[in-house]
Amino acid sequence: MTDSSTSLPRRPDYSRPVSAAAVLGVILLVGGVLLGLYSLFIAADSRVDVSADVVTDLSTDLGLLAVGLGIASLLVLASALRWARTLQAKGIGNVPSAAMHVIVVIGFLAVWRLHIPSTVETTFEHYAAFPKLPMSVAAWALVVVGTLLVLGAAISPPLYGALPKRTGAIMAAIGVLACVAATGAAVWAGDDSRFFDHRTVADAPAPPSPNQLGQERFRLMLPRNTTVVAGGHGFLVATPTGITAHDGTTGAPRWHYQRPTATKRGVHLDIESLFSITAENTVVTYWNRLGWIAFDATTGEILWTDSDFTSDSESGPSTLRGDEKHTVLARAEDGDFRRYDARTGNRMWSAPPIPDRCRSDKSQIAVTSLAVYQVMVCRDTIGPATTVRTLDAATGAITTERAFPTPEPNRPPTISVVDDVVSLDWNYRTTDLRHLHFVSPAHLVTAEITTPVDVLVADRTTVLTSTRFDETTASDRADFTRSRTLPLTLDSLSPLSYQHLLLDDELISIAYGLKTWQRPELNETTPAPLTGCDPAGLVSAPGTTLVFCSTQTHKWQLIGFTPH
Repeated sequence: MTDSSTSLPRRPDYSRPVSAAAVLGVILLVGGVLLGLYSLFIAADSRVDVSADVVTDLSTDLGLLAVGLGIASLLVLASALRWARTLQAKGIGNVPSAAMHVIVVIGFLAVWRLHIPSTVETTFEHYAAFPKLPMSVAAWALVVVGTLLVLGAAISPPLYGALPKRTGAIMAAIGVLACVAATGAAVWAGDDSRFFDHRTVADAPAPPSPNQLGQERFRLMLPRNTTVVAGGHGFLVATPTGITAHDGTTGAPRWHYQRPTATKRGVHLDIESLFSITAENTVVTYWNRLGWIAFDATTGEILWTDSDFTSDSESGPSTLRGDEKHTVLARAEDGDFRRYDARTGNRMWSAPPIPDRCRSDKSQIAVTSLAVYQVMVCRDTIGPATTVRTLDAATGAITTERAFPTPEPNRPPTISVVDDVVSLDWNYRTTDLRHLHFVSPAHLVTAEITTPVDVLVADRTTVLTSTRFDETTASDRADFTRSRTLPLTLDSLSPLSYQHLLLDDELISIAYGLKTWQRPELNETTPAPLTGCDPAGLVSAPGTTLVFCSTQTHKWQLIGFTPH
């Protein structure tokens, strides 16, 4: 009798591939959780706030999602390996498998809900790269892949020992390498310095500023959206793509900090923020959607990006105070004034609070190399008054104070600073309170109210002023009673650029074309004519005198003059 029974086909054994995938998945999950924790608590965030009007900041959400889902996946896998078969034997079903499917669904819903790929792309299109976002993206990616890899083990838990130890070690090593690769890619993606071309030079003494105009030495063609300031070894040029320092005697480039990929919608240099703080040999710039960067004006080395100044100040260029030749790093708002060390960005001092008798919203600040002046609208014992208080430039201590009675209690004067000379203009027609200018705290106490004049230009010995009738007067800076009317006419100072310069041996003006006068007699001399140039501004810089010219093209022409 033959046995007609047939044996059932053996079910395929997937224990080894499932176990191998689970080992790899566990390593990726652990790496994703650790990377998510790093992104949440250690990785640097964007130096400027990511505006919700531009794009949603995913950094924190993705980091939390990676940590939460990663830990949940590990716990569900452990539960599946420990209790899944017991629960199935009791007829309850594979609960861990259902939980793992829920985690997978949540992961893919996050992609759809948060628009992760497009949001990350938009963020880096509009903002500088920063480590926190790519770290959180890498953590989230590791957790998603790791969850998919352990899904099989949660559905059908393999038996212990199904995977040879050597194979398990290989899969674990692959997982570690994948985590390292993901971390490296995130570090690279979050490094914004790769978008910059930064060249520095060795320190060298700056050439002295010229004592006279001299002869034309070089010409540079610059785009219209350009700012030029004196500083370092000569002068500095800012365009939206970056900053370049030039040698004053030759016009040759020395150091630069350029972002060739700068865009109007993304990271670019705010050219109005280029400030040279010559007393501290520092250049400070503000980059749109990146933040503040301070450089050594001579070498181009970055001095700081994060400091007390960046923590205290949310806005940009308006927080630098002083005229163009005597800028200091400071912040002023509603009577609150703080000065900072430009080399470090550390806070030096804060001004004393505005007195209760004065209006903080009407308080104004004037900054010179010698002092900081608080100009306040107050109600003193003499009645409504403009009170000017002097603060020591180094310590912020109050040194002098003077009050001027005013007929209107809420009307502050107009303040201007030209070459370290402070001017206050009330322009009352019913009283004698019209105009005041002074050059030091001591001079503030004794300075006399005058008819309205414009301070044109000054140096360490002389101050030139002009009346509304175009009468130009030269006054001794140390004693304003010693003054004389000059046999020449100079227009008032342009609000956008200097029209006049006082060098040691020469007065230069572009009010009516380029003209020069020999000091001290101020006899007019005739410089070489400027071909193809309509003078629009003057800057005295180390080694050169710069003349800005407008041209018929959409560019500026910058001409450098040096003495013979």
